[in-house]
Amino acid sequence: MKSLELGDPRIEALDLDQLAAYIKQVGWKLLEHPNPKLQVFQGPDDDEGLPIKLLLPQHQQFWDSPILLTKAVNLLAEIEGRLPEEILSCIEQFDASLVMSQ
Repeated sequence: MKSLELGDPRIEALDLDQLAAYIKQVGWKLLEHPNPKLQVFQGPDDDEGLPIKLLLPQHQQFWDSPILLTKAVNLLAEIEGRLPEEILSCIEQFDASLVMSQ
């Protein structure tokens, strides 16, 4: 499966709130984390039975935000068995207000 590359313009255009809402909607749980610059989500178990963790920045202005966002989309694509482009399309169409208000 082809992964997104760092520097992909679609990552620059990605809305962090929509991505976080999508992650919650597909069953990931937001965990408390001591670093206020990170959002940490726990998802399904890996092949060894340990929960997979996904890291997102709190803000897109951090220097490593594009790295974390690229990794997140690629991880979701791998877990969901879909192309990263399909994940991005779902995120772009996702209404974050539906999940954020819950």
